[in-house]
This record gives sequence, C-alpha cells and structure tokens, in this order.
Amino acid sequence: MAVYATSSRLLQLMAIPASGFGMGLVPVVGAAVGMGDPERSHGALMYSLKLVWLVDAVLIALTMACADNMALMFGGSDGMRGLLPSISEFLRVSVLFLPAGAAASLISSALQGHGLGTASMATTLTASLAQVPACAISLSLWPGAASLASGLGIASVVGAVAGAVILRRSVGDAAASRG
Repeated sequence: MAVYATSSRLLQLMAIPASGFGMGLVPVVGAAVGMGDPERSHGALMYSLKLVWLVDAVLIALTMACADNMALMFGGSDGMRGLLPSISEFLRVSVLFLPAGAAASLISSALQGHGLGTASMATTLTASLAQVPACAISLSLWPGAASLASGLGIASVVGAVAGAVILRRSVGDAAASRG
C-alpha cells in the first residue's frame, strides 16, 4: 500500500496538464456546440489530446530515465528505503498509461461541454469500476507493484474507450436529431 500511496502522489502531479486542458476544453466545446459547429468541438478535443500527449511523452521519457531518483524523494526512513525498487517499478509501469488517463479526462470534459454531464460521469464511473477486476486479474497473473500499476492503467484504457464510445454515440445522436 505504501508503494501505491507514494507513487500516486507523483502520478497526480503528472496528471495536472490533462486536468488543466480539460478545464479549458469545457467552455470551448460548449461554445462550439452553442454555435452549432461540431467540427470546432471535435477539433478542440483533438488539439487538446495532441498537446497533452506531447507533454505525457516528455513525462514518460523523464520517468523512465529518472524513476529511481524520483523514488528517492520518499526514501527518508529505513522502512521506505526498502520499498524504493518497488516504487520505481510502479512509476515506470504507471507512467505508460498517462496518455490513456489523459484521453479519459479530456473526453469526459468534452462530454461536459456538450451538456452531457451524466455521460461524463458514466465515463469516470466505468474507469473506476474497472479498477477492481483489472487489478485482481493482473495481480493473479503476476504479483507485485508492476501488476497493480498495470491493472490501474488498464482501467484508464477502459475509461477512455468507454468515453470515446459514449461521446461518439451521444454527439452523433444529437447531430442526427438536428439534421
């Protein structure tokens, strides 16, 4: 549990760019929807995804190169020093799933911009509910910090895919009813 709690603090910091873009995306998408311009809404989402994924690529490279040093920030006690290899491993696996988490977050924001708050909540809930079985399956296949990180990452992928499907269907249905 200490490995997860410690690593998650760093991963939360790495998720800040996606959160910031998501907050900015909601009014842009809302304005595009209000103008009846679905292409602008789609373009804003794609632009945000590209920029956040570029930032994520830099964070992935830095984490792969510096995970051991990042883990050292938490190695002040004898008990934590023994966990440093597991923290580094957790970080290296978890950071690979940053783009999926960013996609899920930005898609959720786009749904909110379309006035589909319930669908946005369903996306987030799907990812959250997927964590338990994904972690259970990966922990049963191979125990360890990387397994837990993989399970949580897979849940992010599930959330992103669910969000994309919900967005496509919701926005497509709305466009069909207008046209």
